[in-house]
Amino acid sequence: MSELCLLDAKTKLGELVHPTGNRDRSASDPIDPIRSFGEVLDLGFDEFIFRAGDPKTHVYRLESGIVFLCANSHGSPTDIMCPGDYLGLGFLKTHTHSARIVMSSRVRAIPLDELPQLIARDPGIKNQLDMATEREFEAHRMALVSSVPDSQLSRVAGFLVAISHLNARQGADPQVVDDTLSCGAVAEWLSMDVDTLANQLIDLRRRGLIDYQEPGRLFLRNISGLEAALVNGSPAGSPL
Repeated sequence: MSELCLLDAKTKLGELVHPTGNRDRSASDPIDPIRSFGEVLDLGFDEFIFRAGDPKTHVYRLESGIVFLCANSHGSPTDIMCPGDYLGLGFLKTHTHSARIVMSSRVRAIPLDELPQLIARDPGIKNQLDMATEREFEAHRMALVSSVPDSQLSRVAGFLVAISHLNARQGADPQVVDDTLSCGAVAEWLSMDVDTLANQLIDLRRRGLIDYQEPGRLFLRNISGLEAALVNGSPAGSPL
């Protein structure tokens, strides 16, 4: 474990012994706003709430204890979750990280389809949802960049599919990528230059998978074809 993670762990463990603020909502609030949601589970040391690759079925709030988020089951933690934190958030259908118990913990398991009601009841979850989405995007980026050497088309297609899924989760049009994303930022995110990104978009348009709308906006005409390009670098029915 890195020195930074150790320092973070000590700091967060110290907060449990000498709590400040309202980090543990269930303990500090006289009435828990989500007490009627889900069921409470007691888990012991080295158990897993979920593992990377598992399908998402629930959102979890940590009621007590400490949980490490790891890129794999027994790797170094990428984040340390404390009471009041939510786990299992994000836009993907499967978990990108494993949630490992490192101190006997109590977890509230809430069915995923109750997430909109949960957000309405506990608005503080919104910031954590944004952080989880960033974490998943970064894990998705690393997987795309390292998956197939020189598969630039797959990277671009994967990015567009990720945006589509994120839009659908947030209630936006899954077929539209708007102009809030600059080409320079996207190119850097995908580890390519702007000219290469433009060429890949032209190729996807030529294959009938995307189209341009007003300046700066893309229309995803064939999301299943983009998903095929993500898997094997070649859209269905359109060999490279």
